[in-house]
Amino acid sequence: MSNQLSVKNRRELTECERAKIIALSEDGQSVRKISKKLGYPKSTVQDTISRYKTKGGTNSAPRCGRPSLLDKNAKNHLKEI
Repeated sequence: MSNQLSVKNRRELTECERAKIIALSEDGQSVRKISKKLGYPKSTVQDTISRYKTKGGTNSAPRCGRPSLLDKNAKNHLKEI
């Protein structure tokens, strides 16, 4: 069996979870202590802190995908139906 996590065991951290990591980091906690306290892998904690320092926020990156075929007016019309 592989040592890697299966895809179903992975999930994106919520904005609140990322904020907890950042708060503990700014309080001077080490990556190791944060990881142990919150139960996340050290790599996740380190990546979250690094992303916060470079991008300045805890928001998720926008997702790419197929553009909507309906404009705002068409969506509102469908909601009314």
